[in-house]
Amino acid sequence: MHLTICRHGETDFNVQRRLQGWMDTPINGHGLEQAKLVAKRLRWERFDCAFCSPLRRTRETFSEVIKFHKDLPAQFRDELKEISLGIYEGLNAREIDEKYPGHWSRRVDSKYDFEHKGGESYKGMDLGRVANFLQELREKCSSRRVLVMTHQGTAKMMLGSMLGLTPEEKMGINMPNDCIYFVEYRPHKTGVSYELLESGNKGGGVLKNP
Repeated sequence: MHLTICRHGETDFNVQRRLQGWMDTPINGHGLEQAKLVAKRLRWERFDCAFCSPLRRTRETFSEVIKFHKDLPAQFRDELKEISLGIYEGLNAREIDEKYPGHWSRRVDSKYDFEHKGGESYKGMDLGRVANFLQELREKCSSRRVLVMTHQGTAKMMLGSMLGLTPEEKMGINMPNDCIYFVEYRPHKTGVSYELLESGNKGGGVLKNP
């Protein structure tokens, strides 16, 4: 199975370093330019099917890509939503510290396991909906070329699971808004490469958090 995994274009909340989660935020002007870069890069790629998060920022990015793949079967799937961050959505680190003292530091110390009140943990998302989605792909798309439009948190879990990484290694994966991951997924050997469209940088494996 060949997977092409994209992240939505930049939003104002990305710039402001606010937690978005399931908030239905739009991409901004820079995000639209990034979406157009993704669309241009993937213009001549062949896909058999596509899956997209139903949140607005991914749908807006996907709409640019699909302009060049108008007959591509596409599904909007809740499994591809970003992690639900509950009471912390819309806030930045300082505001979380002020409103919920001690919560941010506990999140930093144990990010994979941290339960976001009113939302979910990365662990729950990873072992639940992301694992279920990957299993469906393995069963139904094993020899197909698949496009996935999602979010950084969801992509971390997908990539990490396909590569057999530990929870800590999964959390260390980076996926900027202009990044595309290309995955050749095989049961016993998975190959991954990436492209950063704004800089033109390319490489093998996954990017690590700075």
